[in-house]
Amino acid sequence: MAYSTANRPYLTVAAVAGGFGAGSSDVGGSRWCYRSSDPLASVTSTGYFTDGGPGKLNMRPGDIVEHIRLTTAGVPAALHVYLISSASTNGASATIISASST
Repeated sequence: MAYSTANRPYLTVAAVAGGFGAGSSDVGGSRWCYRSSDPLASVTSTGYFTDGGPGKLNMRPGDIVEHIRLTTAGVPAALHVYLISSASTNGASATIISASST
């Protein structure tokens, strides 16, 4: 499945003082939650969060995303945790940190 801007991740904890690194504006520290039925391989593809970059969702490298993967019936099936590894006007990319077995 593909990412849809109609189902965006939502910010759960904003970075304090601009993020990690003594107020740096270019290193994350925010936490996001995302619910979708998209598989792990899709969500970790380059630029998956097409509106995640600057001027849109403003995700930054170092941000954490908790992905609640749903079944097609909308039932929670797995929890995956990602680190935003890059963000640009083309989107934000995530790298897996932890994944449940399903």
